Amino acid sequence: MVGTTTDGTGCDHAAIVRELPYLRRFARALTSGASNADDLVHECVVNALRNSSKFEPGTNLRAWLFTILRNSFISDIRRNRHRLDTTNVPQWACGGISPASQEDAIMLRHLRDALAHLPKEQNAVLMLVALEGMSYEQTAKILSVPVGTVRSRLSRARHALKIAMEGDPRSAGGNPPRGGAFATVAHAA
Repeated sequence: MVGTTTDGTGCDHAAIVRELPYLRRFARALTSGASNADDLVHECVVNALRNSSKFEPGTNLRAWLFTILRNSFISDIRRNRHRLDTTNVPQWACGGISPASQEDAIMLRHLRDALAHLPKEQNAVLMLVALEGMSYEQTAKILSVPVGTVRSRLSRARHALKIAMEGDPRSAGGNPPRGGAFATVAHAA
């Protein structure tokens, strides 16, 4: 199972350090910048270490940490409602591994914009299922919602991305190009 501790160590410093890349990736999907993501991960790790006695050894450490991270994110939103940045652009959608062609750059910009306009609830489900490879059940537990809600949000996110990337087939003209980066995300989700 992803993120499960099997050596009986539970929630120790080394186990948390191994989860940092995953925490940071999820934090960047939720926040509007690397600095905000780093602050969120820091808060998550501090809370996890402070509450490490509450972790049940042998269970999914990553899911437990993701839940702490999500709860910290929600607490930050409540504390800073007046300063909340409405754009939510995951950094992984802004660049590629190799130099992209002009068409790929345009496609990534459309994808970045489409992801930025997804409601945060749909974006979180999409990131956990498509990017982190979490099951629907794990995602439901992390987000504290029923599995049906996860499926519904994922379906709505996929549909919104498809329309944003391919255009509404019922409308005439003005559709962005098809395929490319969107096809990868749509099929991974």
